[in-house]
Amino acid sequence: MIDLDRTMFFKARFEIEAPQGEDVLWSLVLSVRDWSLRKARRDGYSLPQEMRVWSKLKSGEMLESPDGSVRLYAALHHGEFAQTWACQHVEDQRAPGCAPRRWITEVGFEGHSVDRGTVSIITMFSDMPGYIGPLQPAPKPNVPKLIASMLENDRLVCTIDGCEFGLAPVEFLCSDAPGIHERLANPYREVPAIVISPTRAGECLIDPEVLASQLGPNATVFYTVDCGAMDALNAEFEDESLRCYGGAVRVYAPHPHFGILGDGFNHRFFSAADIRGQGAEYYMAILRRALAEDVLARDTSVRIEDVNRLNRNAGKEFAFKRRAEQIQDMALDQVKEMLDEADGLARLAEDECDAMREELRQSRRANHDLEARIAWLEHALDSQGGSAAEDGAATAIAGAYELTIPAIARLFVSAFPDRIDFSERGWASLEDCRYELRAFWSALHSMCTVLYPLYRDGAADKIGEFNSRSRFKFARGEGPQTRANSKFMREREDEYRGRRLFIEPHICSSVGDPNSPQFIRIYFTWDEETERLVIGDTKHLTNCTTRKL
Repeated sequence: MIDLDRTMFFKARFEIEAPQGEDVLWSLVLSVRDWSLRKARRDGYSLPQEMRVWSKLKSGEMLESPDGSVRLYAALHHGEFAQTWACQHVEDQRAPGCAPRRWITEVGFEGHSVDRGTVSIITMFSDMPGYIGPLQPAPKPNVPKLIASMLENDRLVCTIDGCEFGLAPVEFLCSDAPGIHERLANPYREVPAIVISPTRAGECLIDPEVLASQLGPNATVFYTVDCGAMDALNAEFEDESLRCYGGAVRVYAPHPHFGILGDGFNHRFFSAADIRGQGAEYYMAILRRALAEDVLARDTSVRIEDVNRLNRNAGKEFAFKRRAEQIQDMALDQVKEMLDEADGLARLAEDECDAMREELRQSRRANHDLEARIAWLEHALDSQGGSAAEDGAATAIAGAYELTIPAIARLFVSAFPDRIDFSERGWASLEDCRYELRAFWSALHSMCTVLYPLYRDGAADKIGEFNSRSRFKFARGEGPQTRANSKFMREREDEYRGRRLFIEPHICSSVGDPNSPQFIRIYFTWDEETERLVIGDTKHLTNCTTRKL
């Protein structure tokens, strides 16, 4: 707390308030200004008097005299609710033939609100280190005039323990005894209280005026020259060890506990005999050193380095907060981008779902139409019977709907999925197929309704039964010459679901001219695994007869 090369001369700490709700810090700066200008006039140097200059001092700027012998440094910190300020008044004093002496007065302010705060004052001096020669005379103990300037400032109210104070002692009478005792016994009292009792002759062995002028706000000095008033005050103490009488002096320490037995030992007592023996100056020096010079743990003062540290920490905190806000903004931007992207994907997915739902509705509608057509056709075939009915139904469907050969094939596979199917080769052959729609329809219908039950039931005479019930002819295989030709037979090899098949069986129309629209050749086989008729080709495959043509 104390600089190693300096001697503590005075310290004090008390509360200040602006009575009109004004800026109490500015009122304090005005008291510093008034005190500094008075010193300048007394010691023969000059300082700026303009208010704007002192306003800059309040803001933390430096101020100095033209010759540089006096300098005022300041630092300001803007807190969340109030301000913290510190000012250092540095003055270099020179005396012929003596070591130069530097006086430093530090004023610290810790605001509690705009109009209230705590002020601390520290005055120190140091003689030039290493100077070989005499020193200037030791300064006489006193209270810095700065405190008097603050007490004279009508824009400030200075208080200790909630009571206004001055630089004069407090004289009390008999009627004042209860009030004085109440102040002494207050357990929340933070400043020592000194009571000077009179001798029987009404004399105070320590001059209360001189003692108060040396201690200032560091202690409240109570005295009386009326022995009756002292007796009245002593009568207020139940514990005799707390009383003061016969010219003695007692120092009542802060935060007393008068109700506890033995608390009297915590409150120092100087007897009249000791004061007469050592002299009043001796005991005033003790009180001055202990109360106005020694810095205790409770005497926390605000100094310039404290304010600068607050500003540094605030700067770091602001930079950290700013960086945190930037990171938060970046994170929010990324989240927003992700949300926008997710929203876009969601809209895209919703659009795709809508398209799929629409496609599904159309497919279901188409399936419904196909089921209706198949049901109508089957009804027509069952009710009319024979090839005439087949031709009539095929003609009606082909006329009502612009069907194609592949479409008719898909229609029959959809209508009879457990009876008929096409291999990949079979589907491919439909693209070049030029059969008449009615003839192709009738051929597939005969395969699904006549030929399939014969294979399913294992009929012995499939050829005879099919030929008798259909206008198409059924052939189990090719002739001997064709079968003997390996090249021809390789044309009848096919594959279905990874299995090798032979599509030698076929149905054909009675028309033998391949150029006729009525010409029909459909090659297939019976798939034992799926129990279906699998069509492998719908064009006329080469055999011995067609080769000769």
